[in-house]
Amino acid sequence: MTLPSQSARSGMSGPRFSGGRRSRHRRALPRLAGGLLVLAVIGGGYWVLSSGGADRATADDQANSIAAAPTSNEPRSPVADRREAPSVIGANSAGTSATETPPRIDPRVQALRRSAAASGATNAPSPAPEPLPVPAEPVAEPEIQTMPVAEPPRPPAPTRAGSLLARGEAELASNRPISARDLLNRSLHDPAATEGERTTARRLLSEVAHQTVFEPRVIPGDPIVTSYQVGPGDSLAGINRDLATGLDWRFIQRINRIADPRRIRVGQTLKVVRGPMHAVVSKDSFRLDLYADTRDSDGNRVYLRSFDVGLGEYSSTPLGSWVVRERSKLINPEWVNPRTGQKFEADDPENPIGERWIGLEGTDEQTRLMSGYGIHGTIEPGSIGHEASMGCVRMLPDDVAMIYELLMPGASEVEIVQ
Repeated sequence: MTLPSQSARSGMSGPRFSGGRRSRHRRALPRLAGGLLVLAVIGGGYWVLSSGGADRATADDQANSIAAAPTSNEPRSPVADRREAPSVIGANSAGTSATETPPRIDPRVQALRRSAAASGATNAPSPAPEPLPVPAEPVAEPEIQTMPVAEPPRPPAPTRAGSLLARGEAELASNRPISARDLLNRSLHDPAATEGERTTARRLLSEVAHQTVFEPRVIPGDPIVTSYQVGPGDSLAGINRDLATGLDWRFIQRINRIADPRRIRVGQTLKVVRGPMHAVVSKDSFRLDLYADTRDSDGNRVYLRSFDVGLGEYSSTPLGSWVVRERSKLINPEWVNPRTGQKFEADDPENPIGERWIGLEGTDEQTRLMSGYGIHGTIEPGSIGHEASMGCVRMLPDDVAMIYELLMPGASEVEIVQ
């Protein structure tokens, strides 16, 4: 059989050859158009698949980067990332991923929007906002620190000594010195009282004693004092002896402001203080406290006032209990220095013990065998408040003169404490 192509080459007449060529072109055109169409479809599909796949891959990669963000600062292995990527992409493509993939905006749409924005178009679609990254863990809100409101400090509960002290002050302010003295004296002797409370109690009790003991006025109801009306032939020494005051008659002269003891008049009313009095010497404080023999409602001796003293050098003033020795009280005494044997006559301005001497006798195991100790004056006022004597208690001249009148031989007790 002869093929058409072979027939054409073997030579044909002109008209037949021309007619056969047109017939073949008519049959080849549809075939060519079909092939071009197939190629166009294949090319378009390839372009769509390639661009769509790239878009999906980019979106999936972004989703995977968000969903698979590590919850710690530890570095991840690239191999592990490559192993996990297919499963995440497969989950996203199947629509079963727990992390929602943010929408991908076509690059052509973005180019059109940028062009519209550059040309000032108002109806151009606005680009979608970039999605915020999802935090790996919820961020805890900072805790607000509130400062606690401090309650005002409660005042301490008043102590018994403090309560007595306050009540005594109130009584004194109300001009009731006798009841004030009882309350203040109980506060002073309270075992739980502070040193500050005792200091205040001594100060207030000294004010009370100034009114009740050391002034001429007699306050009714005061057990420490009494009054006496002078009769014919009376003398201060005789009155003191008859009343057995337990004090020196010179104290009657002192508190009644009598300039000359020989000039008292009949019918004159005198104030008389009942004794004896007692003393407590505090070595740490260089202080002598004077007490009446009268007791408060708690049974304590009533404090009257304090005096500054000087004590023995090198702490040589002995501790313990003493009593004023009989026939030991002297005015303007002679004195012999026990260390040097030097003798000082009466009225000698160089006499170290001054114008008064009150001898002491020990009454306990510590002091019973001691002798030569006493309370006296001094010609060295600067030694008061210091350790400067040979062991005796020194006082200023006016102070020792009053103590001389208040401490009685055989009756007045003296306690020396630390």
